[in-house]
Amino acid sequence: MSKFKIANASLFTNKAKIRRCYLGKVLYVLSQTSNWTGPCGFRTEHLDSLHLDINAAVTWINLRRRSPKAWYIWQLPIVVIESHNKEKLLISELSWISPLSDYDFELPAKKTFGNLAESLMPACRSEQYGLQCEDDIQPAEFPFISKRTPNPDDRQAAKVWGDPVPKRMVDWMKDRHTDAQPAIRIVYKICLWLADEK
Repeated sequence: MSKFKIANASLFTNKAKIRRCYLGKVLYVLSQTSNWTGPCGFRTEHLDSLHLDINAAVTWINLRRRSPKAWYIWQLPIVVIESHNKEKLLISELSWISPLSDYDFELPAKKTFGNLAESLMPACRSEQYGLQCEDDIQPAEFPFISKRTPNPDDRQAAKVWGDPVPKRMVDWMKDRHTDAQPAIRIVYKICLWLADEK
C-alpha cells in the first residue's frame, strides 16, 4: 500500500495558513528487463514505487526481484507545501533528467494553503503530479542520484554482450545525477511570495 495518493480538490477547502515550503526527496523505484541487443523500457508501479527512505525502497525491490531485471532507484526532488494543520501537498515529476523543468504556475492572491493548492495542481502536466502524504517528509539532502542497484544477474552481462561488456552497456549501468534546480526555483518562488507582507 502506497504512502502517497494523488491530491484531489478537497485540499482547496483548507483555509489554514501555509506553515512552510521546502525541497524534499522521494525515491522512485523502476525495473528494466534486457534483451539480446540491450535494455528495454522501464517498468514501474507508479505510486507504489515511491518511497521516503532507502531501506523501504530496497525491501520493496527484494520482494519483487526476478531474473533478468535490473532495478533502479531514482532520487527525485519534490516541492513540499505544508499547512498549519499538517496537511501537505507535494509537487513532483517522475523523471530523473530534469524534473519540473517545464512546470509553470501562477501564485494566488490569498496566502492560504487551499488557494495555493488550487493554483499549483492544475499546472501539473504529463508525469507531473500533485501528491498527498501523511508521513513526515525530511528536507532533502544533496546530491540527487539515480542509481542502479546491484543485481545477482549482472555476471550474465558478459555472457550476453561479450567480455568486456560494450561501452554503451557500461554507460547504461552508470549512476546518474538528477537536476534539482527546477524544483529549487519553484520553492524559491513560493517562499518569496510567502515572505511578501502585502
